[in-house]
Amino acid sequence: VLAFLNKNKDNFDSLISAMLIYYVSGCNIVPENLNDITQLIAMVKSMLAAANDLADNIASDGVDDVATSCGLDKAAATALQNGVQVISVVSQDLEKLLGSFKGIISCQNINPIYTSLVHDATCTEAVNGFNWLYGSCFALCICAMTMITFRAALYPVKRPELDLDQTGLSAPLLSSKNGGH
Repeated sequence: VLAFLNKNKDNFDSLISAMLIYYVSGCNIVPENLNDITQLIAMVKSMLAAANDLADNIASDGVDDVATSCGLDKAAATALQNGVQVISVVSQDLEKLLGSFKGIISCQNINPIYTSLVHDATCTEAVNGFNWLYGSCFALCICAMTMITFRAALYPVKRPELDLDQTGLSAPLLSSKNGGH
């Protein structure tokens, strides 16, 4: 599989094919875009940390302090604090999801799955499949030969030289003329 992917690398010029080569190679061939993905995840995590810090600062202040600092009335300051709490919860959830995503796409998780899948498919399932294929073809040949033999034995053999009568017309297949021959 790896030889096929490396041979056709130019035809599959995408991040997905690069990651596929990475997983199949046993994490030896690191794609160029993997660093971009890790940098993107780090950047999103830092943005989420900044949003979480902002949310903590606004949530820790009293409603009166937020209203004075931002030039809002009490109702708007309360709404801002409630919105910031939602942002805090969402940013924490996104940070957990990013950590899970990074763990899911790590080679240490994907490569063993690929290896066991290919090993099971080629060493176990393929052998069993070929056994069934051979057995089925053998049984089919036996049945087909039996059917051909019975079909051939069912009808008598036609002999053109015996089927012609004196008029030159073909006689019926089971006529009394042909019955004794």
